[in-house]
Amino acid sequence: MKRNRSERRLRKAAAACGSLRGENGEANLIAVILIIIVVIALVVIFRNQLIGIVNRLFEKINGSVDGF
Repeated sequence: MKRNRSERRLRKAAAACGSLRGENGEANLIAVILIIIVVIALVVIFRNQLIGIVNRLFEKINGSVDGF
């Protein structure tokens, strides 16, 4: 009985993975690529602000560590 359940679950998982390869899979791939492009563009646009934020964070961390 237990083996049949696990086999059914495995078949369902395989079917779900197989459905991602169809038309929806292509659309999902394009969506992921577009999201990555937008994130990279935002990093490039706000590069200086991000560097400033990271530097301030490390200064605060170093100040806290020096206090010990």
